[in-house]
Amino acid sequence: MKIRYRGRVMTDRAARLLSLALSLFIPGNARSDPGTFDPHTIVFIGSSSIEFWKTLPADFAGHRVLNLGKAGTTYSHLVANVGEWAARYPARRYVIYSGDNDIAWMRSPETVARQFREVASSLKASIPGVRVFVISIKPNVIPTRRVRIGAVRKANGMIASEAAALGGVTFVDTHTAMLGPNGRPRAEWFTIDGIHLNEKGYRLWRDILLPELDRPASSKPRLVARPIEP
Repeated sequence: MKIRYRGRVMTDRAARLLSLALSLFIPGNARSDPGTFDPHTIVFIGSSSIEFWKTLPADFAGHRVLNLGKAGTTYSHLVANVGEWAARYPARRYVIYSGDNDIAWMRSPETVARQFREVASSLKASIPGVRVFVISIKPNVIPTRRVRIGAVRKANGMIASEAAALGGVTFVDTHTAMLGPNGRPRAEWFTIDGIHLNEKGYRLWRDILLPELDRPASSKPRLVARPIEP
């Protein structure tokens, strides 16, 4: 089927890109009926690393999960939407992943950490007793993003500090486990683009994240392997 936009026939690639761009403006909350929402659901919010986690239900078998990830998301998008999500989905557990795009697009670690704090604080203020889990910003194989590794590590350190100060928030470091002995990211975790995770990469994330999600709510949130500073 040919897709037309403003009178022109679009190539398959252009159509996919348009669909992706438009999807950023479609509320993720349209995917579920809030009237039947189960607060035991684990809600995942963030960028493409969340949206593309197609094995999420299988990886967290035994848990109800809701994937609200959107490709291209930054922490500023999360700040803008978190209040609505919290109102519609008052889950007891939220998982956040963002920061990749922020750092790649030259936003400072300080800005990323501040906006993370805004997102986590909004969840805590809106949902009494909510537990928040933030996944560290991952390293990337692609050279154009790898050059920003110092900013990534600084942002991770600052987010970890914010999580500890907030209380009820767990910083989950998947970053360190993705590095090889030489300190560089291991290509085996990534798709061919060097940015997104493959199934093996997602299994690694699951193996690190799942024990934290299953930890009793009465347990004190802890820092999970804080990444080294650059």
